[in-house]
Amino acid sequence: MGVDAGALIIAAVAVVVAIIAALYSRQQAHSASDSAASAVRSADAANEQVAAAREQVTLGQRQLELAEKIRKEQSEPYVVVDVEASPIARGFLVLVIENIGTTVARNVRFDIDPPLRSARKFNLPVAEAKILKDGIPMLPPKRRLELLFDFGPDRFESSLEMVYSVTVYADGPHGHVEPMRQDIDISVLYGWHPIWSKGVHEGVEALRGVQKELGKMQADLRTLMQRLEPPHSQEE
Repeated sequence: MGVDAGALIIAAVAVVVAIIAALYSRQQAHSASDSAASAVRSADAANEQVAAAREQVTLGQRQLELAEKIRKEQSEPYVVVDVEASPIARGFLVLVIENIGTTVARNVRFDIDPPLRSARKFNLPVAEAKILKDGIPMLPPKRRLELLFDFGPDRFESSLEMVYSVTVYADGPHGHVEPMRQDIDISVLYGWHPIWSKGVHEGVEALRGVQKELGKMQADLRTLMQRLEPPHSQEE
């Protein structure tokens, strides 16, 4: 009996120890699981921070590239080509070349398709102009060139092209400027009546009219003075 009681006690102690060990192991497992979950959450948070940082870097790079592009475009020349109604000679059309940029345009060249043609024949056709054939060595900012192109009514009644595609090549302060393609539509100049302001041409014509009238008045005044002279003055 003593032996059996001792063995029983030992067995009971062993069971208690095993239970305690199991509980401790379970607690450790829970702690490890919590630690793993916390580590996973920390890893997810770190990944989110990394992704957010990458987005900020990408956004910053895009903003930097956009700012650099804007700065470069603002410091480059911009040459435009268009056809306008002449402000001096009514009914005539002029080909306008203008640098609306902020810097000097150098080595300006033009590619016009189809080739320019005029309904009215001029001594120097616009397509033969030197600046269109050989280019412009230098075109400062705000410089505007006007070339006689055609007579509007003649153009409207002809079968010539109304739309031209113009590509402008130039060099700026940073080297070659990206080629600028522009479309010129002459038909937009028809169907409306511009308000013509009187300029130098009209002023010269008005002065000529005044001069002519003054000449007539002087001739009439001399004739009148001759008629009013006394007869004895005429005999003398």
